[in-house]
Amino acid sequence: MGFKIQCFLFSTLIVGFIIAMNMFKNSLTEKGPPYSWKHGLRIRTGALKNQENPFIYDQKQRQRKALIDNYCKRNVSGYHVPPERYPMHFFVSKKYKVLYCKVGKTGSTTTNTLITNLEYGTNLSQRQYWKNRRVLPLKKFASYSKNEQNLNLSAYRKLLVVRNPLERLASAYFYFFGGKYVSAPRQINYSKQYQGMLGTICSNASTMKTACSEDIKTVQVKNISYQLIPFLAFIRAVAKNVTEWENEHWALISDMCTPCQIPFDFIAHTETLADDLKQFFRNVGVKGRNDIFPYKKTRLGNEKLFNIFSQIPLTDIRRIGTKFKPDFEMFGYSFEAFFLNLL
Repeated sequence: MGFKIQCFLFSTLIVGFIIAMNMFKNSLTEKGPPYSWKHGLRIRTGALKNQENPFIYDQKQRQRKALIDNYCKRNVSGYHVPPERYPMHFFVSKKYKVLYCKVGKTGSTTTNTLITNLEYGTNLSQRQYWKNRRVLPLKKFASYSKNEQNLNLSAYRKLLVVRNPLERLASAYFYFFGGKYVSAPRQINYSKQYQGMLGTICSNASTMKTACSEDIKTVQVKNISYQLIPFLAFIRAVAKNVTEWENEHWALISDMCTPCQIPFDFIAHTETLADDLKQFFRNVGVKGRNDIFPYKKTRLGNEKLFNIFSQIPLTDIRRIGTKFKPDFEMFGYSFEAFFLNLL
């Protein structure tokens, strides 16, 4: 009798082991979200578990809002006093009563594509959104009358997406200037438009016709040579307050969206954008439409962040830290930690 029991227990263990191995094998061969393979590693690309846990997300939002509140109370006299005019980059989803502050290089194309698909019931890719953005426009909040703005502001859920300032700058540089690998007309045009930035590294480059350095590559546009903008010239130009070098893609988020005047209901981070957007739009009443929500992806600036900034003199990095101090402190990023890693 004892021998039969032992056989039964042994058989049960074997069956359980086989079932467990099959479950593990199936989990490794899942197709699509929430897992995929990258560089030999199994990474999660879909929604995180805590997205389904409202308490964790509520706690995270309280922490993010508290950072903004604490900064504004210490540094801004007109805290939560609505601005006279709302910037032109506030966009509206009338269907879901959402007010979104669009900031370049924070995942704005991803976010605008999602809002457009929700607003019009479409299923556009980002490329399709870009081609059809004039046909399917999102309404700008500034186009409302002052009375309409005041009436709608309290009823609309306000969304802000933020990003580590250093990562955002690196991403903007690679996208608009291309670094050493210029391959798009956009990158050539930006080097042409911002040739004046070369003056920050070459005193003799006061005009576009003057070569800055033989070490800097050039491009030909209609038989005219233009030098590519090195990262050092870009960083020095961004640190200066020169009107001709300003651009919304490297402007301070705190200046563009004025979170000290506008109390945002939800603060999303580019680092967790896919999960944050899904949680926010579930909160405002979106049901289903899982096919149009973005998946987590590798960010350009994050991959090359340390390597590219390690080539920049520490004094120039300090200037960037000073200029972007409001964004670092408001949104919970540590300039000091990054700076110490460079030492």
